[in-house]
Amino acid sequence: MLRLVAGAGAAAVVGGLAIAGEAGAVGGGQLTTTTALNLRSGPGTNRRVLRVIPKGAHVFDHGTVRNGFRLVTYADTRGWAYDQYLKAGTQVPGEVGPVIGTATTTTAVNFRSGPSTGDGVIRVVAKGSSVEITDTVVDGFRYVYHQGTGGWIYDAYLAPAGAGDPTAKPYMTTAAVNLREQPSTSARIIMVVPAGEIVADYDLVLQNGFRGVEYQGKTGWISDAYLQARWAI
Repeated sequence: MLRLVAGAGAAAVVGGLAIAGEAGAVGGGQLTTTTALNLRSGPGTNRRVLRVIPKGAHVFDHGTVRNGFRLVTYADTRGWAYDQYLKAGTQVPGEVGPVIGTATTTTAVNFRSGPSTGDGVIRVVAKGSSVEITDTVVDGFRYVYHQGTGGWIYDAYLAPAGAGDPTAKPYMTTAAVNLREQPSTSARIIMVVPAGEIVADYDLVLQNGFRGVEYQGKTGWISDAYLQARWAI
């Protein structure tokens, strides 16, 4: 059971119950919770608890503070949370970007209402599932569509679709970089891969500082200095 703190402290004590939030509208995210926190109907510890916000969850700040409580929205619920347990968080775009392609989940992964492990789980997406991906990434989470529903999946567990191997390891380019035929700066350039793109490494082989990868159906080599691993938190 949840034990709701009714005294001077406003943080919530969670007694072994996983809290699953609803899918909220994309937007806000100016603040995150530093502990599990009661969302109340008014700015006081005597006001009714509407729900418990998990630690690390994103909330929308409405800019009003009374009696040490701040007016916020979490998972489509507006209420008052104790300001002491809120801190500045990564801004979540008011609108997500367009769909830029599809990806495959490399493991069973949580499909969340917001871009953090504190946000509610809409469902668990099975390994090998196909999702439509957008270019919106916040704190390592990417906004995607699964079976017509929008939400967030940790980007490390998404691999380029169509490669035929959901266990491929994804890497992100940290700058515009050449995809070459061979692991050498003198090898022919197949194409230039833009910064922020995801490429797939199937063999985990390095040669001369180059990594063998696949991008948009083309196989080649990219300097490992311009690649960032995306599958480990």
